[in-house]
Amino acid sequence: MGFLKFNKKYIIDSYIISKKKALNAFKKTQYEKSLNFIKISAQIANNFNWVYIDDDLEKILNDISEVLLKPCIDYKPLDDNRIVFFDSFSWDNKGLTQQYLRAFMSVGIKFLYLTESSKTNLNSKYIFEELKKYDKADIVEIPQNIKRTEQIKLIFNTILSYKANKLFMHLSPSAVSAITAFYSLPKEITKYQINLTDHAFWLGSNCLDFTLEFRPKGCTISKEKRGLKENQVLLQSMYPIINESAFEGFPEKYTKGKVVIFSGGAFHKVSGDSGEFFKLVKRILDENHNAVFLFAGIGDSFLIERFIKKNRFENRFILIGNRSDINEVFKHCDIYMGTYPEGGGLMSQYSAMNGKPILNYMTESGGIVVEEIVCQNKNCNITITDKEKFFEEAKKLINDLDYRIKRGEEIKSGLTTEEQFNKNLLQNILSNKNQRPYQDVKINYEKIFDQNIENQNILQSYKSLIIKNYKIHTVILFPKIFIWFVFFSLSKRGLNKIINRMKVIMGNNSLKLLNN
Repeated sequence: MGFLKFNKKYIIDSYIISKKKALNAFKKTQYEKSLNFIKISAQIANNFNWVYIDDDLEKILNDISEVLLKPCIDYKPLDDNRIVFFDSFSWDNKGLTQQYLRAFMSVGIKFLYLTESSKTNLNSKYIFEELKKYDKADIVEIPQNIKRTEQIKLIFNTILSYKANKLFMHLSPSAVSAITAFYSLPKEITKYQINLTDHAFWLGSNCLDFTLEFRPKGCTISKEKRGLKENQVLLQSMYPIINESAFEGFPEKYTKGKVVIFSGGAFHKVSGDSGEFFKLVKRILDENHNAVFLFAGIGDSFLIERFIKKNRFENRFILIGNRSDINEVFKHCDIYMGTYPEGGGLMSQYSAMNGKPILNYMTESGGIVVEEIVCQNKNCNITITDKEKFFEEAKKLINDLDYRIKRGEEIKSGLTTEEQFNKNLLQNILSNKNQRPYQDVKINYEKIFDQNIENQNILQSYKSLIIKNYKIHTVILFPKIFIWFVFFSLSKRGLNKIINRMKVIMGNNSLKLLNN
């Protein structure tokens, strides 16, 4: 259905519609509605990334902050190292929560952990267990069942009452409540943005003092596209958090006696550049019959399942789901292959930590310089830009066990350690000066936008975002998306999704009946 594909103009127009609605709602003092449309606008921008800061949205957030919150006069922090860590996620093993909290704990700093999650969230189990054992940590949870305007006041007043002098912001790209609160904080509180999604749009660029970047690419984007000055950008390389867990196993009837190549991440990371990732995998499997490919991840698996079926790879390319034992998966695989065209930093670090060699392909159309993430102590020359050399390296890693072990150990030796992370962070925040030199990265921003449009024409997140938020108004405001929704709902793929969703709902209702 080529007529339903989206182009740059359509995407930007949909963004402008949401922005205008945010501004109009603000003018009518409908602050909840305004914040909601700002959130939608941010989510659209985050899906496509043709823009990395929007001064109009930032101004509305700042204006709402001035209306809702009273400025604090004569603010005095309780001491020089009193920290608030605000967390939108609280996800074990994901993001950078545990790395930063452990750094604070390592030097006995007292801090407040202010989170939008809850102790009852199963994804936060290890984080809250660590905090419970540390007697200098206070915890405040922001309820999600209250209005955003109430959340804003609660966040603001909680930070002020703690008398902090530093705020670390570990935020989702559309964290409207937190950012609105932060805009009115007194200047005596230094605000550090932990740039978790450095490749993408996020709100809050105008309300931070410093940004903590985990790689040179993020440093470059923040200076070139977010309007930040050189002295605001601090490079803070990361390391992976390892939580030991029982191995859930591989499908042995396919993997026994084979060389296991593993890859994983959100499925959209491999959907672009005309399916280049799948072409790479196909040739590797065709040329190396002693190899199998496992992929772990979340999202819409339609393209992967189509690839498996088309090439009759049911026994050689296996989806293993979203694994909670991800470190064990790396322990038991032989080679890690980076996703393409959108690379994954954390997965590469897990691979390096476990001494596994990394296959990493990059072109002008996609991929990442993985050395930025895993080679802080040693340059291991991992990234390959020549396709034939990429396949040669794959063949050598698959067929030469000694070489495979040697490469894995070499890459492991280049990774930032926890001790190095802690030391560098303390130096960064005590001096507010960058401690590690880096080189800016050449980035093709137009290509990124084109790639994201290609992805979203295949996947559903942008279209689902519009339908979820605009509901029946989609018919008038976004007729092309509404037509897509009708066709998709009637397709086999759409019907399967509806059926699966109904099964989940019915299953949940059954559990409720059993518990009553």
